[in-house]
Amino acid sequence: MGMRVIGSEIDPANSAKASELGVEVTDLESVLADADVVSLNSPLTPETRHLLRAERLARMKRGAWVINTGRGGLIDEAALVDALASGQVGAAALDVFEVEPLRRRARCAGSSRSSWARTTARTPSRPGTGRASWRSRT
Repeated sequence: MGMRVIGSEIDPANSAKASELGVEVTDLESVLADADVVSLNSPLTPETRHLLRAERLARMKRGAWVINTGRGGLIDEAALVDALASGQVGAAALDVFEVEPLRRRARCAGSSRSSWARTTARTPSRPGTGRASWRSRT
């Protein structure tokens, strides 16, 4: 696809597989600082809950995109709303939310008075699946 792919992985076996596939494996902070698109494809564990929170969103490259096909709890949704509203995050594509089904009055549900609604044009809501990863095919 003509792009440099960088990633962060805590499991050495996964790091080796990622390297075999041409991914430059580095630390999470470097990924956030360098990536134009950050794609989260992780399980939700105590260590990954709110992996992207306000401090990390602030350290991302300004205008970078966030894609989450992992679990809803990986992102602090209130912090993401603020980052979208400020332009720190350029767009977000979310396949999952922290609480599903999304409550009608949730800040990220699209209320006409919310920051989320003002950024909806930059935030596609589209069904997808993370089931096509190399791990699920092996």
